[in-house]
Amino acid sequence: MTKAELINELNSLFGKNRDKLCDRLKVAMGDIARWENIGAEIHKKTRQPIRGAELISEDMAEWIKNPKAKIEDIGDCSFYYEIILNGGVKDGMDWDIELAERCKGGSKICTIWSSLLFPYYSTDYYLMKYIREIDEIELLPYRPSTKREVQIEAKINDIFKSNGLKLITPKLANTIVPKAMTDVKDKGKATVFACLFSDIHEYKEDYFRGSCFDDKKNRLDHIFPGTEISWNERLSRKNKVIERYVSIHCPSGELVHIDLDDQYRIEKVKYSHKLNKSLTLDVKKKKLV
Repeated sequence: MTKAELINELNSLFGKNRDKLCDRLKVAMGDIARWENIGAEIHKKTRQPIRGAELISEDMAEWIKNPKAKIEDIGDCSFYYEIILNGGVKDGMDWDIELAERCKGGSKICTIWSSLLFPYYSTDYYLMKYIREIDEIELLPYRPSTKREVQIEAKINDIFKSNGLKLITPKLANTIVPKAMTDVKDKGKATVFACLFSDIHEYKEDYFRGSCFDDKKNRLDHIFPGTEISWNERLSRKNKVIERYVSIHCPSGELVHIDLDDQYRIEKVKYSHKLNKSLTLDVKKKKLV
């Protein structure tokens, strides 16, 4: 399939009428064992811990069982895998902090999205570190660097190729599909990646760090019982701040989200409530939205 043909197909599937998209996903979900078998093959040939699951919404899953059900959320149209590259690790433990601490220097993860719509897949790699002294998580872009890791990468690609799937390039994946709309991407903003794989995930091209959510150290029980504060920031490879924010979660269901600039000055304050009440203060423009 050429680039133009793929774009045209995605424009059609992700237009206003989703019937064709739903029918195609229904067929794919009827053969979900295919992607489960690919995961089993990867585990067998690499001898590395792996986990995987289809990324569709509960609405879509319900529609497959009951075609008369109302669909509000399609979800991601892919099967998702995570493979640990570190040697000497028999299982993924929590696939989070425990794993990062177990792996010296951090856990090295290969992520794979395999489209349920067309025979394409995409790979990405990242390194996760946990710094216990300051209770901080770090995520960094990564590429297989050792001979062993390169061999694992080659085995993974060979498995997908033998199953009739083609590795998509980041350049094509980041191409805009002009008429497509996804659950979270408006018309004119949806990419090939968002349509084929996920509209909430993306390639880990930046440096991320933040506090550990739900950690007792982040709670403000001594001041406001049940209230929790967390912080996150994302930097480019050139160390430029892409986003930086602090979030305050209250037991009442209220959330205060504070955007900061590269000098840690407040840019925006966003207030929201579980009852769908929301308010945004643009500090720079001194304007309520």
